[in-house]
Amino acid sequence: MNLYALPTGVGTLHAAVILPRHGFTGRLPVVDWVYGGPHAVTVQRSAQMYVLGQWIADQGFAVVKIDNRGTPFRGRDFERAIRGSFAEIPLHDQILGLDALAEREPALDLARVGAIGASFGGYLAALAVLRRPDRFAAAVAIAPVVDWLDYDTTYTERYLGLPQENDAGYTQSSLLTGAGELRRPLLLIHGTADDNVHFSGTLRLTSALMQAGIPPALLAVPGATHLFADQTTQRLVWASAGAFLMDNLEDRK
Repeated sequence: MNLYALPTGVGTLHAAVILPRHGFTGRLPVVDWVYGGPHAVTVQRSAQMYVLGQWIADQGFAVVKIDNRGTPFRGRDFERAIRGSFAEIPLHDQILGLDALAEREPALDLARVGAIGASFGGYLAALAVLRRPDRFAAAVAIAPVVDWLDYDTTYTERYLGLPQENDAGYTQSSLLTGAGELRRPLLLIHGTADDNVHFSGTLRLTSALMQAGIPPALLAVPGATHLFADQTTQRLVWASAGAFLMDNLEDRK
């Protein structure tokens, strides 16, 4: 696992790259493991943070983690950059980070990039294939917030403001905006008993896809809440996510 501080035009982004532990040749498809939202970072000097990422990497991927603007512990301006919209800056910074990492890690094949994440990361992963299909070939979105009008107002309005005062920001930040334009594979995974990010949001997104004639790929986990605490469920979820990414990235040219 290699850690980087990446100078970019928007400031320094922290990133990590996890490569397979066993020998590999040629370039590797990339799994961008995203979170990207307030209150959490993915790049830390802790081996525990990369155990699952190493498991995915060992299947033949380069796993990257990038903490974009809006994530904490980097100062007021860095965190407040997402004020008014959750969509534009996190996704923009993920792409900046990928480009900067590819200059340092020649094994990264940026023609085969998939995104995976949960909660805010699930939202950002789905946003990646919806808004930037030129850069992201597939995504796995676990428990994504689909429409911020449906999420906890204490959290949402802290960053987006009141809906009646920021209609454009809420519209731009919603996965329902442009959902019918999805052209890349997207796997949605959600617990039906999620009491944090409600399953109804994922149902709204699958409905929007169906209305656009796009068959949705959905793994609904009966009775599971936001954290998938049961180990059997965890194994099923991550095995399904890994297989989906392998199918849609490994042989992509």
